[in-house]
Amino acid sequence: MDEAIVYYRLPGSTEVVRLQGPVTAIDYQSADLGALEGFIVHSFSNQPSFLIEPSGITRFPSDAFSAVSANDPAYALSPGNSNRYIDREEYLSQLDPFKSEMVLDGIQKAIFSRVKRWDQVVDVARTFANLIRSYPTAFCYLVSSPETGTWVGATPEKLFNQDTNGDIYIHSLAGTRPVTDSNWTDKELEEQELVTRYISNQLSENGFTGFTTGETETISAGPVVSSVRSAGNPGITCL
Repeated sequence: MDEAIVYYRLPGSTEVVRLQGPVTAIDYQSADLGALEGFIVHSFSNQPSFLIEPSGITRFPSDAFSAVSANDPAYALSPGNSNRYIDREEYLSQLDPFKSEMVLDGIQKAIFSRVKRWDQVVDVARTFANLIRSYPTAFCYLVSSPETGTWVGATPEKLFNQDTNGDIYIHSLAGTRPVTDSNWTDKELEEQELVTRYISNQLSENGFTGFTTGETETISAGPVVSSVRSAGNPGITCL
């Protein structure tokens, strides 16, 4: 694959965007993002970010995705580095040191995860088609290139959302439970409060004023629901 291929569907939209173009490594923190055009892939670590610059953009109805993508090269999920795979026994043995580091560094919330090997063949295009059908209010994406590997997923979170009045909203989404469970536990509500507090602090430290936080609400994301803050005050609202 000489160029990256990106498919994405915005929340609430019935249109899929296909973007194809070369991949360039960029410094996310120093780059003038407002002057860039394309799709950015950014890792959680301090590795370089990647900008996929569009040499071609097409838009089409969501139900036409399978027909359009049939002409693309076959997608391949990168096998990654086998040294990163951790079995359950080793995973659990690292839990106590992980908790000790949290206490030592004053960390209130962290995710203790591991890389798990998946030997089953994944039809990436079909997975994306299922996502855009099953999650109409999520941001759905499929990104594939030699530089980034192949990623496919859906997220209900909105980093920034501007309404018709010009007001900006930020989602503070945390805590997940099955749709069949009726109530949030204190643990899940505390997780949501931690995320809301962090976003509010970041906004204040970067000079934003006049924003408010709203009441906790519940939003659906397929078979699960998550808690989210919502409000409608002018300015920047931390949700």
